[in-house]
Parts: sequence; structure tokens; C-alpha cells
Amino acid sequence: MTKQRRFLSNLAFLLLANLLVKPFWILGIDRTVQNQVGPEEYGPYFALLNFSFLFNIFLDFGLNNFNNRAIARHDSLLERLLPNIISLKILLGAGYFLISFFAAMASGFRGDQLFILSFLLFNQILVSFILYFRSNVAALHHFRLDAILSITDRLLMILLIGFMLWGDVLPGRISIRHFVYGQTLAYFLTAVFAFAALKSLRKELRLSWRLGLFRKILKLSLPFALLGLLMSIYHRMDAVMIERMLPKGGALEAGIYAASYRLLDAFNMMGFAFASILLPMFARMQKKKEDIRPLLAQGFKAMLFLAIVVMSISWFYRHEIMQLLYTAYTPYWGELFGLLILSFAGVASMYIYGSLLTGGGYLKALNIIGISGVMVNLILNLLLIPRFKAEGAALATVVTQTGVAVAHLIAAAYVFRLRPAQVLPPVIPLFFILAVAEGYLSTVLPFSWIFQALTAGLAMLLTGFLLRMVNIVNELKATN
Repeated sequence: MTKQRRFLSNLAFLLLANLLVKPFWILGIDRTVQNQVGPEEYGPYFALLNFSFLFNIFLDFGLNNFNNRAIARHDSLLERLLPNIISLKILLGAGYFLISFFAAMASGFRGDQLFILSFLLFNQILVSFILYFRSNVAALHHFRLDAILSITDRLLMILLIGFMLWGDVLPGRISIRHFVYGQTLAYFLTAVFAFAALKSLRKELRLSWRLGLFRKILKLSLPFALLGLLMSIYHRMDAVMIERMLPKGGALEAGIYAASYRLLDAFNMMGFAFASILLPMFARMQKKKEDIRPLLAQGFKAMLFLAIVVMSISWFYRHEIMQLLYTAYTPYWGELFGLLILSFAGVASMYIYGSLLTGGGYLKALNIIGISGVMVNLILNLLLIPRFKAEGAALATVVTQTGVAVAHLIAAAYVFRLRPAQVLPPVIPLFFILAVAEGYLSTVLPFSWIFQALTAGLAMLLTGFLLRMVNIVNELKATN
């Protein structure tokens, strides 16, 4: 089986598993909670949720990406690293909780906000352990098991919170507290299951407290930690800044922004699926000095194919989508979503080229790009949020993500000596132009908007196959 065929096979399984579960969580559960509690109550929760990401450097310290790359290149290291990293993450989790809690107090959060935040911080600790266990499973190339673990938490949340929403077990409507409690229980059960799954692959798993090895691991993971910090800042600080910088209407604006960002997060599921498979594959291929260009081209074209389809349909039907999903919809919600979704192409390309550079250990280049992205995003948010509110944050996101994506492409071209056509295959701009045209033409069809959007999607799918954006047929022939 070729690398490209194996990549497509595992990717298809991972995407299918996620598409069966996560859209229902995002659009069926999370959206319903926001509709029931209202954007004014959901907005502060969303700001707190994003605040819980800001200090993840003290929680993860780059250990997951460091571990994924290290185990993918030398799987014999698992028995040595695993017991020590688990012990180390316990200490880091305690430090993360205290630093984040006191930083929240210094930022003006009080009372019930701090109570909710304490659960969200504990949830982040649980998520960190789940992702660490998954990084070992993926690094060992057990991608099907990793796919199952990737949906376990959301599946449990659907059952637990769905029971609260529709099981007639609460005296009134669901509250943000109930919502958070359900997430905490689901994450805890998933962490236990993920640990048991990893233990089934490697029997000897015992905690170890070797301080000398702790220092060595932290030193090696420091560049990964810095990269994780930078990514969390320019992905998450906008919602916090909206809620904190707008004394009047900040909670409402943050809630409206959360409604649009929820959909962007849902689409990012596809990019994360690509990265979770490509990172260990790129790491192992570069260790063996194999040619990464065929897999890179296949992965990039497939990712941009999905991203362009999503962007085009979302842009032309932005108002209809938001009106369908949210009871508090106004045209402002649609315009905000249309603007924010334009950042998806940049985010999608970063999942591919970020995985390539991370797999090769080129952390210095990635961190320079990350620092630049944070500075640009911070300055733009400070300038745009007071004037344009949530739309200003969305515009800052589009500019930042596009610029960072271009920087990733340039860095990869320089490091791997790729020609421009290898970095950005000409078929991608061509497909983009055709997809936009198909999206526009679908709006004049004499159907309801749902059938118009479906027609546009089918036309783009056919165009993508004709242009060989996803060359599945040839890969299948290659294995016969």
C-alpha cells in the first residue's frame, strides 16, 4: 500500500467517524444550549472557555507534539517516556490551574465566573491527558483506534447533555453550569478509556518521578511549548478581548461571535484530522529520508478541496445558514459568519504545512511565524474591536490566518527546496475560481436555498474529481 493510499484510507475512516458524531454535538447540542440560554449568557461562557486556553503552555508545554514526533521516529522510546511524561503532566496541570485562576482574578473575573472557570480549567487538564494518550496511539500508527478515541468525548457529551436537554430531568431549562458539568464527566470517562486503550498496546505503564529526566524532557519540548502558546493566543484571544474590551454589549457580541466561531471550529475538525495522521507520517518519512512530496501534494490538494467547498457554500448562503441555526438571528450574524469563514483556507493550509515542518523539527521557523502572527492579531484586535466589535475581531482573524498560512508555505518551500508549483499546485487557484463561480450560479437557480447549496456542492465535487484534487481512483488502481 502506498503512503498516499494509506493516508487516504485512514483519513476517510477518521473523517467518517467524526462526521457521524461531532456535527451533531456542535449543531444539535452546543447550538441548542446557546439558543436556550441566549447569547448574553452564552457569550461570557465562551469568553471563559477561550480564556482557559490562553495558559495551555503551562499545561501541555509542547509535550504532545514532541511526544508524537519522537515516538513516530523511535517507537521504542514509548516505555521510557510515557511513565515520566504522565507524572510530569500531573505537576504541570496543577501549575496551570493555579496560574490561570489567579490570572483570571487579575483580569476582573469574579464570583460565578470563577466557579465556572475552575471546571473549564479542570476540563482542559483532562483534555490534555486525552490528547497525550492519543498522540501515543497515533505515533504508533494505530490510526483507527485514534479515530475512535477522537469521538468518544463528544459521543458521551451528546448522551449526557442531550438527556438534560430532552430527557425532562431538570426542573427548568438547562443552565451553563449543567452544560459544563456534563462536559467534565464526559472528559473524565474518555481519559480513563484512552488510558486503558493505550495500556492495551503497551502493558507496562507505571508512574515515574525522575526529576533529571523531567528537566531533559522539558528542555526538548520547550520549542513545541512556545509554538503551542502562540497558536492558542492568536486562535483564542479574540473572544476574550471582545468580552473584556466592550463595556457595553460585550457579552452579546461575544455570544454572536461564538455562534460563528462554532461553525469554524466544526470545519476545523477536518484539518485536525489531516494533521493527526500527517504529522507522524511526515516525521517517520523524514527520519527514513523518504520523498515527502507525493504525500504532501495529495494531502494539501485534498485539504484545500474541502476548505474551498466549505468557504464557497458558507459565503453565498451565510444568512440562510445562521437563520436556520439560531433563534436570535439578525443579518449581522450572517455578515459576521461570512467574514469569519474566509479564514478557513488559511487555517486549513496550516494544518498541512505546519505538520510537515513540525514533523521535520523546524520549530524555530514555526515559532518566528507564530510570534509574528500574535503581534499582528493583537494589534488588529486592539484597533478593530472598539470600532467594529465582533466583526473587527473576525477581520483580524482573516488577515492573521491568511498571512500566517502564506508564511508557512514560504518556509516549507525554503526548507524542503520546493518549486512554487509544488508548494501551491496551479490546480488549486483554478478550482477556487470555478468553485466561487459555481457557488454564485447556484443562487439564481429556481429552488429553495438548501437545494441550491446542495447543487453547488455536487458541482464542486464533480469539478474537484475532474481536476484530480482528490485522486482516489489512481490510488486504488495502484494497489491492484
